[in-house]
Amino acid sequence: MPSPKVIWWYARMNSMKFIKRAGTVIFGLSILLWFLLHFSPGGFVSQELMEVDFLAVEKTFAAILGRALVPIGKLMGLGDWRIMLALETGLIAKESVLSTIVAATGASGVDQAIRALGMTPLQAFSLTVAMTTYIPCIATVAVLKQELRVIKYLFTIIAYQLLLAFTLASAIYWIGIFLGLGF
Repeated sequence: MPSPKVIWWYARMNSMKFIKRAGTVIFGLSILLWFLLHFSPGGFVSQELMEVDFLAVEKTFAAILGRALVPIGKLMGLGDWRIMLALETGLIAKESVLSTIVAATGASGVDQAIRALGMTPLQAFSLTVAMTTYIPCIATVAVLKQELRVIKYLFTIIAYQLLLAFTLASAIYWIGIFLGLGF
């Protein structure tokens, strides 16, 4: 049986390795997200401009990317670009999904943001299912890549989880509509 000192050393070394790799990925993606939220085809969109003209965020690359995913979102009952953008930010960290929705709607809290989007309880449930079943944060994906060592397996896992999330959220939404729960 290994000594507690060896266990501690091994756990500490592996934890530090994870933090360095995950931190690098998270930092890089955070910069990318900042870029997407603050630049548009017309140039830089400052935070001050977004506070004065809330529609300025709708011209950013993040909004363009979110709108490109709206057709997929509509099948899950999530037809707003801000929700799709929030799901995109969830790739960096799952806990950022709700804060992105709050920020994108200009609301002061999650409940107010959900109301601002006009979401029904069924749509909120569909969002919850999609959010909790699609791929884990990018840091976990980075560790999976390191552990699997075969990129084909990694992409297979990612595709499976995305398909599962899409299928479950869509099924829940459309079954709910069929049962008359889409109020």
